[in-house]
Amino acid sequence: MRKNIILFTTMFIILSSTAFADVYLDNTTDCPTCTNGATTYDPTTRSVGGGSDTVYISLDSFSSNIAASNVNYIRSGTYTRSTNSTNVGALSIDASGTAGSKTEVIAYTGEQPTICPADDSGNTYCQYNPNPGDTSVRECSGGSSSGGAVCYYPNPAVNIGGSYIRLSGIKTYGQVFVGGVHDYIIENGDFGGGGPHINQGAVIMLDTTGSNYNGVIRNNRIHHSAWGESNSNGAAIIMYNTSVTIENNEFYDNWYADIVPKDASYQLGRTTYIRHNIFRSSSIYGSSTGVYSSTQDQDIDGYEIHNNIFIGKGTGVYSVNPDFGLSVVYNNTFIDCDRDIFTWNNGAPVNSYNNLFYHANGGQRYYWFDGGPHGAKTNANFNLYFSGSGTTYWNSASSFSTWQGYGLDANSLTSNIVTFVNPAGSTPESFKRTSYIENLSSSPYGVHAGAYETGSEQIGVVGAATDLTAPTVSSASVKSNTVTIKFDEPVVTTGYDAGDFDMDCTSAGQNISLTSPSGSGSSRTFTLAVSVAYGDTCNLDYTGSTDDIEDTAGNDLATFSNTNVTVNTAQGSTNVSTGTDLSIGSESTLTWSTP
Repeated sequence: MRKNIILFTTMFIILSSTAFADVYLDNTTDCPTCTNGATTYDPTTRSVGGGSDTVYISLDSFSSNIAASNVNYIRSGTYTRSTNSTNVGALSIDASGTAGSKTEVIAYTGEQPTICPADDSGNTYCQYNPNPGDTSVRECSGGSSSGGAVCYYPNPAVNIGGSYIRLSGIKTYGQVFVGGVHDYIIENGDFGGGGPHINQGAVIMLDTTGSNYNGVIRNNRIHHSAWGESNSNGAAIIMYNTSVTIENNEFYDNWYADIVPKDASYQLGRTTYIRHNIFRSSSIYGSSTGVYSSTQDQDIDGYEIHNNIFIGKGTGVYSVNPDFGLSVVYNNTFIDCDRDIFTWNNGAPVNSYNNLFYHANGGQRYYWFDGGPHGAKTNANFNLYFSGSGTTYWNSASSFSTWQGYGLDANSLTSNIVTFVNPAGSTPESFKRTSYIENLSSSPYGVHAGAYETGSEQIGVVGAATDLTAPTVSSASVKSNTVTIKFDEPVVTTGYDAGDFDMDCTSAGQNISLTSPSGSGSSRTFTLAVSVAYGDTCNLDYTGSTDDIEDTAGNDLATFSNTNVTVNTAQGSTNVSTGTDLSIGSESTLTWSTP
């Protein structure tokens, strides 16, 4: 009897150990002893021999052996497939979990692995599309297109083909494709680089011929989508036959739009929530839109768009679909958008409540309608409108009293005093209110207007989403004595010291300091001590130190040298030192170039 008990206990221990072993993806640089399928991996030492977990060193093998309803970790490093098949993600997650136990594919604690897509020949793409507006690429699949041009991201970086999935903490170049699945979470990631792929340029494509529902996309940085078949198909998130919750994300540098709810077939009884996000301006598409409703089937109960911040957008919310009237846009803050809410042609009226519209400059519009009477295009009430200088408009009305004469905004108010923590800031917290002048007690959406209705809301990326990636320079150009530098993400330059950037030019001179940074988001302009002439050749160096230039998470720009600068100065210009005293009696030197 005792032997039987001992045998039973031993078997229980073995089965328990097997059931609870985790699966890892690691690389041979950080784990030289790792081999595919080794079952003695120790994550604390990143070695094989002293642990009880399973490790793989190729993304192909890891994808094929993801344990359903278990935790699957990816360690720091850059991964792609050694071989690939058309439309297969470099990381493919097909092993469905259950309602009580999701299949988890997550970054190891404190690390952020990178996934890069590959084409059918195994060539990898670990950078953002340098030409996101290329319209020659159509119907991408596996590396080719009907237009004859090569698709920049021929296959996805990640493909989710299972339900009850959690993907967390991953950085990607290229598309995340989610098929006809349900009950998934995509969180804590840095997703950059859209298509063109499968016709379109989304960073996250929710696409199915069936139904995609109960998804959550939260706490991510989502950026660098690309043109794909049309402008509206270049959005960062495109949704077909989908209902989803999109919350606490940061959108920036996307082509045309950040979110496009294009098609919501099979979604009756469900609602899409777009909330607590920050939508920034785009350096790759000048007049980008935050949320753009398209013209296809909308068989859905509705959309709730609330507690978001839209900064410097061409349009904040754009209604095209006649069924988009099922939506309500409330408690959002619009900061200096050209058009805050736009309804096109037969687009349904947008229900606008408890929004804070902030216009520091003239010529901007709170609403803009294409066709139809004002009352047929919006149901607006309990809003707060701020106008700084110049004339701003409610559609064609330049006065609030005229606008109210259309039967709108009876309980709303205007003011030239709206106090933010920092109206010139770039973080969501900058647009918290320091005081409230409105009391909208009869509104069903709260007593205050704007994203920070109570002040305790969390807007943008929060919690476990840790940005561990330093910013980089995407491009640099000079025109005369103005230098424009674009980064791959929003940066903070308040600590910049004159001379952190300098340029070496063949004709204009060496070690020329860049001073006086201006701009916001991911683009800055600097003043050069001399004007660079047409035909000159220049390179850029960066020698800054801690906190001089950093992203919003505090990651510093690394020093570099000899980065090419595009010279855009017109032909016939000269190299002239700026700030030179040319008064009588002074000795000055002028240099010039002739083409």
